[in-house]
Amino acid sequence: MTIREGQLTFSGESTLLFAMITKSDLMATLGTLAAVAKEADCSKQAVAQWSERIPLRSAVCIARKGRWTLHELRPDLFGPQPVPSGDQTACH
Repeated sequence: MTIREGQLTFSGESTLLFAMITKSDLMATLGTLAAVAKEADCSKQAVAQWSERIPLRSAVCIARKGRWTLHELRPDLFGPQPVPSGDQTACH
C-alpha cells in the first residue's frame, strides 16, 4: 500500500508532515469500489464521488471496523498516529 504524504502548516511557520490513507489506497487494498463502499457503510456511487481524501463520516465508519485508525485515514483532522507510551524507540 502506498500512503500519501501531506502537510499541515501552523501559523505560517511550522509544518507537520503526515501520512494519509487515500481512496486509491483503499481501492488497492480492498480490491473493488463495492468493497470500499461496504467498509465505509455507504453506496458505490458515494465512493465514486469522493476525492482522494476520505470524507469524515466514512472515515469514522471505516475506523470502527478496526483495520485503520482515524489518525491514518484523516491525520489532517486527528493528527499523526500516537506513539504507544511504552515504545522508547521513538525517543532515540
